[in-house]
Amino acid sequence: VGRQHDAWDVFAPILDLLHRDINKSAILHCEDPEPDEHLTADEHWHRSRQQDSSVIVDTFEGQLGSLLCCPKHPAQKSIRYELFRAIALPVPDDAATRHDTAPVTLTSCLANFFSVETGIEWWCEECAANVSAAKKMVLCHIPSVVCIHLK
Repeated sequence: VGRQHDAWDVFAPILDLLHRDINKSAILHCEDPEPDEHLTADEHWHRSRQQDSSVIVDTFEGQLGSLLCCPKHPAQKSIRYELFRAIALPVPDDAATRHDTAPVTLTSCLANFFSVETGIEWWCEECAANVSAAKKMVLCHIPSVVCIHLK
């Protein structure tokens, strides 16, 4: 009561319940496979498929990679993979009060989400120090149906 809900707040739990009921995997589900920076995107993806196998996963689940890179040593990088059933796209705070001619579009929100973000503090082994790294999200596996959650 008194709390705003959006479609994703209803849809996500329904997807989860349906998946749990029809999961064909013999391995117990445990959120995401353990993070392992030495795994490739495909290895992470196949490991997760061993835990989760249903029409829900086959239709709605994808994989994002979060890549961090040292500005001084581009070979020094870290990538972590995560599974998703929706991509949560932030809508600019000023979208409702903008008076310029450029509307906020889904394309611009996606471009912002996948753009390089700088100023992320990260430990670079080559520098032996915390550095201001660059972070980029990459789409590794695209589901058949991509759900977009506008925030």
